[in-house]
Amino acid sequence: MLNPSHLHRLFLYGSILLSQVLPLAAQAETPEEIACYNDVQGKVAWNQKGTRTWGEDNARNLCKGVVQRAKRISCFEAGILSHNNWSKAISDCAQTGGEAITAIVPGKQCIYNRGGYALTVQWYNPGLIVFNGGDADDYSKYSTPGTPFRTEKIALGQTSCTDAANRAAVVRIIGQGFLNEGITIAVGTSVGIGTGVLGAIACVGTAGVGCPAAVAGVSVATAGAISAVGLALPEVKEIAYIGVPGSTNYLDFSGTAWNVGISNKVPLSQTRNFAKESAQTVASSIKDFVTGGTPGPRSITFNNQAGYVAEMVVIYQIYKDFGNGTIIPIPVTKSSGQISLGFSKHIDIPVEIANLPISVFINGVGTTKNQILGATVPANFSGNRCFKSFGTIFNPQSSNCN
Repeated sequence: MLNPSHLHRLFLYGSILLSQVLPLAAQAETPEEIACYNDVQGKVAWNQKGTRTWGEDNARNLCKGVVQRAKRISCFEAGILSHNNWSKAISDCAQTGGEAITAIVPGKQCIYNRGGYALTVQWYNPGLIVFNGGDADDYSKYSTPGTPFRTEKIALGQTSCTDAANRAAVVRIIGQGFLNEGITIAVGTSVGIGTGVLGAIACVGTAGVGCPAAVAGVSVATAGAISAVGLALPEVKEIAYIGVPGSTNYLDFSGTAWNVGISNKVPLSQTRNFAKESAQTVASSIKDFVTGGTPGPRSITFNNQAGYVAEMVVIYQIYKDFGNGTIIPIPVTKSSGQISLGFSKHIDIPVEIANLPISVFINGVGTTKNQILGATVPANFSGNRCFKSFGTIFNPQSSNCN
């Protein structure tokens, strides 16, 4: 039987072991460390025989603390080629690709979505977005030797912020193929390398060679500062913005996926009120965007200017003769179908209908109030009548288009 002193010594010994193990288990891998491991395991040879199956601990040791995995892996491969000692190569390369390219500068930056689409926002640590020369407005000229610090999706009325003044943002509208077409950038709103202050966006070159003169003294990468062999940014056609929004104003996205507006006029000190802004600015930015062809000579149009999906239902009556002098009005129901922000749908109305008011309803999908509009149109109307929906899912509204 163990006496108390033995138990005490065992407890201390166990505590020491746990203190050595638990901190390691508690340290979660960074996205760049995970990406490095995936690029190494089964792909990079750890000896001159070409063996690519790694012991898991060895692969993770190689990638520990990495910021620029391409540089770390290249260093290791050069070591194997030189001396064929994987342990020495891991040790020699432990600091390569682990240095911060540029120190983080504290400061808030925010991107606000008041457009009729969802945004994917990726924030990159300073220096991990690299301009490779050429047309600074061509996003295919940018690459990265690393992975985003954070990625998030923001819908209508939502914000994505970061706590660093010199992180760069890559913003995508998924499924769209812009190539910088269909995007209106407000005067005074800079994009790309033109926003590369505080070293947020690096530029391949030395002393400004191949880099815009405006940033030659700010974010030019001197020899060896970054890996010139970066990975091209994926889905470049979906990119609507690359740059540094700045620590003064929000970077606002507005309009529709076919007519994107980008501006930075609203101060970060202002609290955003989406319900108020949507009624005033979201609807106004898309009110002239109409699809669905040309309305007929007697038609009712539904234009969705809202931050939600909606449907218009039209009910008119036609007379049906059942014989023996029995004529009864029978309702005919037509629907626009569920349409999203920026779309219009026309419903044609026959001339020969019952002389009874035509009912028009607009119903929101997922809104706090399902029926947004209930109106009537005279049976003998001519031309086109138009109704619109606007507002938010929390405050859905409707009215005549004019």
